[in-house]
Amino acid sequence: MHKLTETEIELLAIEELINLGYAYQWGLEIVHDGEHPERESYKDVLLNARLIAAIQRINSSVPTDAQNDALKQIRKI
Repeated sequence: MHKLTETEIELLAIEELINLGYAYQWGLEIVHDGEHPERESYKDVLLNARLIAAIQRINSSVPTDAQNDALKQIRKI
């Protein structure tokens, strides 16, 4: 019986997410020293610019103060 490797599981997950409509971006492109950096260091878990854009897009009818509060709550997790 063939055991799945971590790489195979990751590739299956990426393929499934792409099939669901998500965009894929290779991690080494968005690290702080990559071609299109989206984080300041490897320690950054959140992609802040994407998170802020998503909060604004999903909650466009919500006041800015409430959007900022949501951002603060997410960062605390």
